[in-house]
Amino acid sequence: VLEEANWCTVSQTGNELEITVTENAEVETRTAAIAVRSQGQEKQISVKQAGKEPSILVSLDGVQEGVELIGKGLILNGNVLTCRLKIAATVDYEVVMEEYADWIKIAATGVRVAEEETTLTFELQPNETGESRRTEILLKQAEGDYYTYLSVVQQAK
Repeated sequence: VLEEANWCTVSQTGNELEITVTENAEVETRTAAIAVRSQGQEKQISVKQAGKEPSILVSLDGVQEGVELIGKGLILNGNVLTCRLKIAATVDYEVVMEEYADWIKIAATGVRVAEEETTLTFELQPNETGESRRTEILLKQAEGDYYTYLSVVQQAK
């Protein structure tokens, strides 16, 4: 664990890592960084744990070529046709997209259930416009005021 995060510990058994966290009694989401080092290489893993306030956390579903998630920004190569995001939420939520963005579609709609990590899949048209295009995706609490957003940019081919 790279930073002062006494709530997060890591143990290793063979090739497997076990990450253990204590309950987060705070209001805010907390984050820790873990470095995995092997044979002169290092990879960092970010661990986020929601607090007691409503929370909707977004991460990539594995490594996807041509897809980057930086903060609240999703950057897609112009050739990417499918993007998968992992969503962990402490509240029931729905996904709302701007109507004019006809180049990106959600594979499944409806209210997602709290406390279940889900995969949100987007299907995209190749970007042959010659310019980057952008839209906003809103992840909104189904019954309440909490929301987060994701700015999506699809680069030109």
